[in-house]
Amino acid sequence: MRKKMNNRGFTLLEILIVLGILGTIMAMVLGRVNDSRNRAKVKQSQLELSQWSEALNMYYNECGKYPEALDSIKSSDAGCPAWEPGAFSKLKSVDNWGGPIVYSIDGSGYILKSLGRDKKEGGTGFDADVDAGSGEG
Repeated sequence: MRKKMNNRGFTLLEILIVLGILGTIMAMVLGRVNDSRNRAKVKQSQLELSQWSEALNMYYNECGKYPEALDSIKSSDAGCPAWEPGAFSKLKSVDNWGGPIVYSIDGSGYILKSLGRDKKEGGTGFDADVDAGSGEG
């Protein structure tokens, strides 16, 4: 009498199909997670630039001019003895992608922005500049 063997395993084709489906699902999930991270970085950059704008406007109110460089906000400035940095000394000088925060004096105001994920002027999507607008004295 022969015993019937029970070979109820998965075939290679079935395993490859399941791996393909799992890979597709993971790619979709990781893409959405990455988009969420980038959206959060844009929002955080907008908040940080808003804090810088507040500091620049306070500096202007104390000194009657905008500073030559952002670092002047973070410490006592010889060009403006009335300036006390206070909490502004903790502001980050780099954006959330590791690029510098761009600051320049423009006539009687200033331009303040982050260059975005690509660290280049312009761009679209998450590579677009995050602009804090320009202050006017």
